[in-house]
Amino acid sequence: MDAFALDTGASSRNAGVSRVVAYVVPALATASPNDEFHAWIHPNCTPPESWSGHDNLTIHRIWPKFRTWNLVGEPLMGLKHRLDLWLSLANRIPRWMPCPRMLLMYDLFPIRSPENYPDQDLIFYRREFEYGCKNARHLFSISEYTKREIVDVYGVSPDKITPVPLGTGNPVERRTYDSVSTDELRSMNVPFDRYIFTLSTLEPRKNLPRLVEAFAKVTKNLALSDVGLVIGGGKGWKEGAVYETIKQLGIEDKIVFLGFVPSEHLPALFGRAEVYITPSIDEGFGLPLLEAMLIGAPVVSSNAGSLLEVGGDVATYFDPLNVDDMAARIEEFLLATHNREALIAKGLEQAKKFTWEACAEVMLKGIRQSLGR
Repeated sequence: MDAFALDTGASSRNAGVSRVVAYVVPALATASPNDEFHAWIHPNCTPPESWSGHDNLTIHRIWPKFRTWNLVGEPLMGLKHRLDLWLSLANRIPRWMPCPRMLLMYDLFPIRSPENYPDQDLIFYRREFEYGCKNARHLFSISEYTKREIVDVYGVSPDKITPVPLGTGNPVERRTYDSVSTDELRSMNVPFDRYIFTLSTLEPRKNLPRLVEAFAKVTKNLALSDVGLVIGGGKGWKEGAVYETIKQLGIEDKIVFLGFVPSEHLPALFGRAEVYITPSIDEGFGLPLLEAMLIGAPVVSSNAGSLLEVGGDVATYFDPLNVDDMAARIEEFLLATHNREALIAKGLEQAKKFTWEACAEVMLKGIRQSLGR
């Protein structure tokens, strides 16, 4: 397994794809104890504790020079270890391998919306995404939405793609609203007693400037003037617009950026939130939305990408490109009298559809069918 995307440091790289890799690897090893697994990671990466204790999982380090590894190292490992399959867990496959290659695809955002990505990365994305989707023996996608995107953009047969249900990207511990004290909030640098919470890497696709505009409209209502906006997540790229929007609206005192949030803080942040919001313009899956439902936060979400799949009939949805619609849905939710426990129970039932055990089983079935076993 190509597990290069794994990053266990305290930064935006330890999110999204990295979290999926962290959970998929041990889930596969657990689900198929009679098979032998090898995972290759970066030289300085520390694997999660969950990777230890598996007799059928061997962890290797790739060569320091990544380009040389891509061209030479991967094929050599295939020969050395007599691999039956090379499974790439991060959007690319090697150009040659002495065994079948399969690929897990997350999204096609850099192809669909190149303006939201650094120019230096786009050449890599365009080259590797197309080659991988067209040349892998079989593809796995993290949602039905991503599967449709691959079919539409690259003309890949739908029969060649298997969607897999992801699980949560962080440990899930249920916290009730009233179990999180004001002191605990302050210790995590949250200065508000009532707040809207969102969690994402700071980058254009997450749509934070529009969320800030919608939030400013909501808090003009005197009944909601004490509500704050808490934004968790490390800096990514092109994040300047969100800071400029806050300054232009003059609401610096109503918004706090937590930066990268340690996993152990998330249950309290989700659990105490008045509402969790996912404002994204597009999503391949949406791990935080799933976590919010499992931990016990009412959810409001964009209706874009795969979010309708994840949120089901639990979330309240809005058009992510329409600030007025976003503001109206947030305000409507905050002012309505909800049975919080009923909402949480409904969210828990929806979230049960998504587990790493289910992900591993679906992936292994697809692998065996593709290999004729």
